[in-house]
Amino acid sequence: MRLGAEISFLAKTKLHLRNEVGEIEMPARPTTMMIDMQTTNDANFREAGHNASRTVFGRDVAPISHVQFHDLVKGKAPRHVMILGEAGAGKSTISGMYCLSTADGKVNTLRNVKLVHYVQAARLHNLGISNAFDIIFTEQMAHNSMTELSVTEREAGASWVDDHSEKLLLVIDGLDQCLNTFAPHNPPRTTQQNDSKVNEIISRVKSGITWRGARILTTSRWNIYWNLTADQKPDKVIGLRGFDDENLRLAASGQSHDGDKMIDQLLNTNTFLKLSNLCRNPMFLKYTTRIFQTNCENLPDSISGLMSAFFRNFFRLSSAKYDEITRLAYNGMLDNVFVFSRRYLDNLEINPNDLKDFLSAAANPEKDQDTANTFDDVFAFAHQTMQEFCCALHIPSLGRPEMKKFLTNHLNQSGMELTRQLLYGLILNDKVTNPMRKYLAGPKSSIQACRMMMLEQLLGMVEDGAIREIQTVRLLSECGDDIVRKIHRHVQRVTITTRDLLNSDQILLASLMKRLSPLVTVFVWQITLDPTMISYVKDCLGVVDLFEAGYEVMDSVKEIHFADAMTIINQSKLFYVRLRCNDDVKHLFLSDWIQRPQVSHFTIFDVI
Repeated sequence: MRLGAEISFLAKTKLHLRNEVGEIEMPARPTTMMIDMQTTNDANFREAGHNASRTVFGRDVAPISHVQFHDLVKGKAPRHVMILGEAGAGKSTISGMYCLSTADGKVNTLRNVKLVHYVQAARLHNLGISNAFDIIFTEQMAHNSMTELSVTEREAGASWVDDHSEKLLLVIDGLDQCLNTFAPHNPPRTTQQNDSKVNEIISRVKSGITWRGARILTTSRWNIYWNLTADQKPDKVIGLRGFDDENLRLAASGQSHDGDKMIDQLLNTNTFLKLSNLCRNPMFLKYTTRIFQTNCENLPDSISGLMSAFFRNFFRLSSAKYDEITRLAYNGMLDNVFVFSRRYLDNLEINPNDLKDFLSAAANPEKDQDTANTFDDVFAFAHQTMQEFCCALHIPSLGRPEMKKFLTNHLNQSGMELTRQLLYGLILNDKVTNPMRKYLAGPKSSIQACRMMMLEQLLGMVEDGAIREIQTVRLLSECGDDIVRKIHRHVQRVTITTRDLLNSDQILLASLMKRLSPLVTVFVWQITLDPTMISYVKDCLGVVDLFEAGYEVMDSVKEIHFADAMTIINQSKLFYVRLRCNDDVKHLFLSDWIQRPQVSHFTIFDVI
């Protein structure tokens, strides 16, 4: 009987995997990079989101295929691998592909794996369940009558996982959506406990206290990584860097017959530089192609503008229903809930059957439920970005005390980064605000009050006359020209010490420098010299009195006009150079300008 129960358990987990992940076709894939997480003693570097004399930053090492995630790193077999990426970067899709590839025997390093189990962290709610197996397996598989475990299957399954953990690949998608968040002040317990929160159970699994031999793959936005304690951090980090030009075209043409036309329009002019940058994100590309089909003339150039245009074009609800959906999104963000039970909706007096345009079923119905004319029992927004956008729409409807509390406390918390950007665009950019005014909850006076509070926040970020945080750059990139002009009166310097800026942030920074010109000083640790950045930064140089910047020189320098790169370098007084190119390019680069007299400081970071 035990053997039969084990076989049945393994069969049901295979069915559960196919139900959860489905069939994934992704001919165009975002670039996946192995990242070397390093430590710095620079007290000014605050990528970790808090003041610290010793913090961690990531540096891209090399592209990596999705079937290589658990390959050796520094001579060791990684147990826990973590995929990190911004909102919409493709984390769920890539992790799903990895599950299917492993189950089909296509991942060489995991050929011994007999059980692949995929769960969404957002659905790991502790409902009186006290152990890892029941929360991660039993409860999740019960959402479908075809995979629900019997008592004997549950017992056999728990024993099998305990005895054969080295044959298990556990994929936990979306740690940032876990009901109990991960934070340095809330470390995991170091021994097995019966009464545990979900984050503690996951932490023990990740660190090997539970199921020591299991291979783990987790996904998250970047903010969670910085909050993990040392024993929770992964052995290997994979970063999603968006589509390159080739895959961008392939992805766009696959989503729309006008995709090639749209990409040509975006890539062939600096007018749409910020939007083409956004389109390298798979989810934002999807939003853009939909908008392009309805209006190819007035394309937005910010995340808030893009989300607003998508919202206006594709969602049709009454005013009362918009209030319900934004209220649900707001409460969900406060509670860190992204999958909603019917009980949760009932407590908010919201009927999910009225909100089918926004909410989708997040699980199959219970086996004994009559589903002929009902919506499923567990619900979620089509994508987390839409929940964050609807949350931002709800803020102006709050009373003044609650609004101030949200803007001062909640909005600055880890995990609220995108909501914050969206809110700044909705309130502080007239190009976004005006078309969305009828959807913004609350009277005009509340919107104005919200505007004043947020402008005060922005001024506080530059009170010493300098923009120092990349997050400030992201927020200002969402703001309208009138707000940027007000901020410019208080800004003389841009000093960004963050190591290894994402290319998307470099473009936002270059665009903002142009809007803030003239500046007294601009210091950036690193800018990648590709054709786009060269043309954009050159435009900024004519108005920057003292341009201080770091440059990353890669093989792509061969493909651009080297004289253009020299123009930028010759006008720089202080700069740092990191060479990530072959010896021929390095020799050409160094021999041309290393002895130039106008160079006052020169530092070479060794070849990676």
